[in-house]
Amino acid sequence: MIVSGVAETIGACWSWRWSGFFLHLLSGVLVVVVGALFLRAPVDAVLALALLLACLLMVGGIVKIVVALSYRFGVWGWPLVSGVIDLILGVLICLEWPASALWVIGLFFGISVIFRGCNWIGLGLALRALPPSEPE
Repeated sequence: MIVSGVAETIGACWSWRWSGFFLHLLSGVLVVVVGALFLRAPVDAVLALALLLACLLMVGGIVKIVVALSYRFGVWGWPLVSGVIDLILGVLICLEWPASALWVIGLFFGISVIFRGCNWIGLGLALRALPPSEPE
């Protein structure tokens, strides 16, 4: 995280005329600070990351479910399944936290990424099947 934050901060300095410069710079500095805190207390950091991952998965899953059910586009089933899986994984992390925090991050995030990839593949195939749009 520290290396990533330094790279983001340097990238922000190269684009100082951009309107999002301060937000980009703040983000880079924040990542460096959080990375340093993680080095200072790694076990607490893992516990916090597991809880944050649970929140991310639950909120993201709910959003995916709502969007899939609201807009019912061509392959709305893929985001729906992905959202349900994310929601279930988030709830499972919360139920087993803090005992499972040491192994759950890699496993559940990997499962989520696999299903997100399937979601993107399904969406890409659906977009590929659409007729090309005419230039305006």
